[in-house]
Amino acid sequence: MKISHLSHSNNVEDGGISIAVKNLISSQSDINPNWICSSNYSSFLRDYLVAKEIKKYNPSIIQVHGLWRSPTRALNFYLKNKYPYIITPHGMLDPWALRQSSLKKKIVYSICEKDIIAKANCIQALCKNEIDAIRNIHKKVPIALIPNGVNLPSEMPKNVIPPPWLKDFDNSKKVLLFFGRFHRKKGIYPLLAAWKIFVERNANTDWRLVFVGLGDSIKIRKIINREELKYCYMYGPSFGDTKDSIFRNSDAFILPSYSEGLPITAIEAMSYKLPCLLTSECNISDAFDNGSELIEVEVDKLSFALDKFCKKSDEEYNYMGSQAYDFVNENFTWDIIQRKFFQLYGWILKQQTKPTFIY
Repeated sequence: MKISHLSHSNNVEDGGISIAVKNLISSQSDINPNWICSSNYSSFLRDYLVAKEIKKYNPSIIQVHGLWRSPTRALNFYLKNKYPYIITPHGMLDPWALRQSSLKKKIVYSICEKDIIAKANCIQALCKNEIDAIRNIHKKVPIALIPNGVNLPSEMPKNVIPPPWLKDFDNSKKVLLFFGRFHRKKGIYPLLAAWKIFVERNANTDWRLVFVGLGDSIKIRKIINREELKYCYMYGPSFGDTKDSIFRNSDAFILPSYSEGLPITAIEAMSYKLPCLLTSECNISDAFDNGSELIEVEVDKLSFALDKFCKKSDEEYNYMGSQAYDFVNENFTWDIIQRKFFQLYGWILKQQTKPTFIY
């Protein structure tokens, strides 16, 4: 079995798809899949060059990650009907996402994406809400419900690294962590406004709001300085042992997002036993029965949610964290996810019966 994963980029600055694909490929090391990134090729004849590379590898199945870019064009114009393929939209067919640059997407959809979606052997949905979004686009294409996965952290860190905020405040303070891409889709600007209100009502709070990531950092910094936001800190992207330290030294996680496929950072936070504050648009509905609290993006409601959450006892936080960890351990580890993918691949290649997670 030869699997070829096709995406636009393997750079984390392009968003969470690159991280999801990297982790999926690591979980499939037994079959040594390849990863073709269209951004590695010159924009001149890019679609043709991507297709040429796929033909050279001659995969059993192509798995395309994301829409609206060179990977689906290469599939449509140069590889049509040559290989079985799976499309993983990563939330790009969700209503909020479709409303962004909607005119351009309608044009591209009519030229390319419509046919590619209709002829897919299967589309992977990361969550139940994404199944509904895909069904709004196409009524009959098979849909496999397979979420992204995580590797559970070790009990003890491999290397003890202090978190970046120790130069700004000490470990006696509690950290509410936002970790990920700084983008308006993530609800960062309502969160900043809600945090200002929260601090005005709770001047002596022990909580600190910490942003870690990359993206619209200049704009966020300007807001923090202009509004003179207290107890609010921002740091650049972190990976490896530093990322591990950030999660281990945080006390809770927040993602007031407008739209997600399945936010891997939220799942990672749960694996570190962090209580999470999430919107329904994060598409992890079962998390609200397992250590997470539902929040809304509207500023006043979000500020009151912060009020309520930040006044809980340590015992409540610990209980929520334990629930969150068990939820991830039972549903989102890569051992579980990669077994589902092999079942899916086997079904597409007519080597296995139809799995129960295909709709």
